[in-house]
Amino acid sequence: MGITQISGAIRMEINDNGKSFSVEKTLLAKNNRLGLIGMKERVEMVGGILTIDSFPGRGTTVRAEIPFQPKKTKK
Repeated sequence: MGITQISGAIRMEINDNGKSFSVEKTLLAKNNRLGLIGMKERVEMVGGILTIDSFPGRGTTVRAEIPFQPKKTKK
């Protein structure tokens, strides 16, 4: 779990070891605007990618990668 800088992007990853769920069914559900669909839409609006993996007995991982180029500091 955490936020790291990777090549050309910032990655945020959150995981748990709790119950899994059907990612596809959840993303297709109606009235989910403030949940996973809202997260996916907002990440994609800034050119990023949201992935969600959920497996029985292993829990869920939510990962967002957002493009990022740090400003070069003047010397």
